[in-house]
Amino acid sequence: VTRSEIALLHEHHEFVRVVGIMHWQCGYYHSRYPLSVEAELFSHQVRDLGEFYAEMRKLTLDATIETYYAYPKEGHLRFARIEVLSCS
Repeated sequence: VTRSEIALLHEHHEFVRVVGIMHWQCGYYHSRYPLSVEAELFSHQVRDLGEFYAEMRKLTLDATIETYYAYPKEGHLRFARIEVLSCS
């Protein structure tokens, strides 16, 4: 989804909540940073989630924006809330 599409959707549907989710073992990050260990990949993901937050804040001024990390634990999928620093 492009920025202009998000802005258009928000204009017509007035988002009240936007949720960004990153996840454990993301293939994109493994291919982009093939020599990185899991902690480094997580740092890259959190940085990008901060950029996502900043962009969503610009596009959806009044919406609540939440960010999470999804990971497996004890046979279930868990969601941990991630507090990101806006990269604006």
